[in-house]
Amino acid sequence: MKQVIAMHGWAGSSATWNHWQSVLESNGWCWSNGDRGYDGSPPHDPSWSTHADRRVLIAHSMGWHLVSESTLAQADELVLLASFGRFVPDGRAGRRLITGLEGMTRRLEEGDGIAMLERFFAQVAHPYAASALPPSKLILDGLSPAGRDRLEADLRHLAATQGLPPGRPDQARILLVQGGADAVVTAETHQSLVQDLHNHGYGDISHCNDPGWGHAVVTPPVLSRVMAWLDQDA
Repeated sequence: MKQVIAMHGWAGSSATWNHWQSVLESNGWCWSNGDRGYDGSPPHDPSWSTHADRRVLIAHSMGWHLVSESTLAQADELVLLASFGRFVPDGRAGRRLITGLEGMTRRLEEGDGIAMLERFFAQVAHPYAASALPPSKLILDGLSPAGRDRLEADLRHLAATQGLPPGRPDQARILLVQGGADAVVTAETHQSLVQDLHNHGYGDISHCNDPGWGHAVVTPPVLSRVMAWLDQDA
């Protein structure tokens, strides 16, 4: 059995994957969604089926830092979309980013999370308008206390990332997807991820890049590239 576990990034939800799930399931894959419960629903961390003989983790942005260590460790293949190891780089750029993350955390603490999220989603959508993204339930329905707490906790986790997440599989085939117009994960941060993977002995790494893609790379064109990569090892 071929199984996918998909994990969204910070401020995302399992609804991110609706189209991808439909297409992959129609191609014979068993699909399971992780969800951090930012909308106030209970968080869900799926596990691999005992019948799965091919385990693929698809993660967007912070997603592979948000799944359990056991889930990550058992993956045979990783599809990392606009992902990173350490989010905050060294030097001046890192100091600016830390200041920005601290400001986002304060907005959540002070109850001004919606305005902050609207600005964040505008960065995610870049180079397109924020209206190009599907409507966020967090914006439409507002933040619950539980959802706000999870957003804040994961924002602190984001700032504290130091490299590849614990539990990473020792051997895995990897596809890295990165957009040249990403306003959330910089080219420097992406290159740091590539270097970290090489330093830890990962040799089977494929790259899928486009200068016009932003951070929101969970799109039909990217799905086509991901499916072609999956088919290479069918």
